[in-house]
Amino acid sequence: MLAKIKQDMVTAMKVKDALRVSVLRFLISELKNKEIDLVAQGGTLTNEDVLKTVKKQIKNLNQTIENYKTAGREAESEKQQAEIAILSEYLPQE
Repeated sequence: MLAKIKQDMVTAMKVKDALRVSVLRFLISELKNKEIDLVAQGGTLTNEDVLKTVKKQIKNLNQTIENYKTAGREAESEKQQAEIAILSEYLPQE
């Protein structure tokens, strides 16, 4: 799944989709950090770890949205919603 995320980032860079590139770069960074932690413990990064990281990022963005709405900053809230939509593409269909 990490390979697909990296490929999607390259595609986004080619079409100059700045928001998607930003979101995917951050996600890849978080996954690299997770992978470093797992390797130090003798493990490897699995698709399950990728899904947990994506879900964690979505949870963090939802909390940020609530904070923005409370502060009356709707424009920032909409940007966070767009980021959630991008991350949600990597979750399995429920």
